Amino acid sequence: MTSNDDLRHIVDIDKIDKSQAVLLSTLFKRVKTIILESTENSIIGRINSLQTYKDLIIIMDKTISKGIFVFDKSGKFLYKIGDNGQGPGEFVEISDYTLDVKKEKVYVLDNQRQLINVFNLLTGEFAEVIKLKGDYIRSFHLQFIEDCLYTDAYSWKKSEDNFLLREIDIKTGSQINCWMRNFDYNKNSSDLYFTGNGVFYSRNSIRPKFIQLFMDTVISIDQGRIVPYLAIKSKKLLTEKDIENAKGNSIDEKISSFLTIDKIFHIENFIEFGNKVYFEYRQKNMKNFVVYDIDTKKTIVSRRIINDLIYKKHVGQILLPHFCHVDNSGVYGYVHPMEMDKFIESAKRNQLSDNLDKIKIIKSLDSNSNPVIFIYEN
Repeated sequence: MTSNDDLRHIVDIDKIDKSQAVLLSTLFKRVKTIILESTENSIIGRINSLQTYKDLIIIMDKTISKGIFVFDKSGKFLYKIGDNGQGPGEFVEISDYTLDVKKEKVYVLDNQRQLINVFNLLTGEFAEVIKLKGDYIRSFHLQFIEDCLYTDAYSWKKSEDNFLLREIDIKTGSQINCWMRNFDYNKNSSDLYFTGNGVFYSRNSIRPKFIQLFMDTVISIDQGRIVPYLAIKSKKLLTEKDIENAKGNSIDEKISSFLTIDKIFHIENFIEFGNKVYFEYRQKNMKNFVVYDIDTKKTIVSRRIINDLIYKKHVGQILLPHFCHVDNSGVYGYVHPMEMDKFIESAKRNQLSDNLDKIKIIKSLDSNSNPVIFIYEN
């Protein structure tokens, strides 16, 4: 593990005026709409992960439809990867997937059985299975980069030597390296608690990022090196003592107690686009939105983000953009499936921007339609 001397960026939360809203028109020039085809075989109940490869959009719904669905960038449904079950190419409980773009493969993690099914990305055909080794360690997320496969790590044995990140031998499923002790990086917490889009971000970049629930530092996986990349600084950061003194026995009860105290934790939804970094964090029961310029170091922090590229300027904040992925086309966001009715109603009330495309089609959608995808271009 490289030392914190390599840390490239520090965001000092306490020194920033948080009164101004973030206008998306100051970050992006325009937005493009993708209407996902809704068929009997392609209905998506949640977007737990979205990645792209060439003209493909790959979406995982691990909650409702429990599968991986592949569309093209026009929104046409192409095929589903894998299915529920216990046979070859099937999964009991899907928790994450990652892409090997060089060999055009998809690695799908079944966290219940601790095995990885490998599929052909272009056809969805099953190729092989990798059984993860480790009696006391479970993984729920994975990241492929430069012929290496990384997973998060959760140990059933409490120890100061427990770690957060490991590398897996693709042929055997054995652990060949590990980094980042819970004690040092996650305030000695190894509890299972997942929200947002997982623990890996910037997933299709050459330097993916890794963030756990109580980490203050974003870690970069950089050509096999595990390097601190960006850290938030504040007198209100949640501490190990706060976790120890939290009310309740379960992690859910502890998280609920953190929402009642004025402490900062849980960096999530981290994306990089152009010369900017965007992420969110929790302070009490409020989400805070951060935009950081890596060149000028200028930082914007706000509890309000106004999507004036999708909505008319007088409408204000209605729905969050739900940023989830970046490629050469731009930054991908979506309308949460539970918010589709509200979004369609906004279209029928003529609250959407006149510059937004496909408004007529949006008005024709209903609560059973797939979520709408947006590409924010800059």
